[in-house]
Amino acid sequence: MLMGLGLMVAVGPPIVAAIIIIVQKGGPYLALYLWAFMLVLSLVLMALYPILIAPLFNKFTPVSLFIPHNS
Repeated sequence: MLMGLGLMVAVGPPIVAAIIIIVQKGGPYLALYLWAFMLVLSLVLMALYPILIAPLFNKFTPVSLFIPHNS
């Protein structure tokens, strides 16, 4: 629980700050800029989640390969 809170404290403020900056400077294309930012953020987090975030909370072990013989 504390690790999740720490991760939220480390990742959340920069994202919120970026959204605030986009809202302040967005002008007439605000929705487009926010959409693009969220798209890029989603793609980056989807790529980083299995490598950096998931191992912090779960223990992964390799799956043994079992090949049945034809009898």
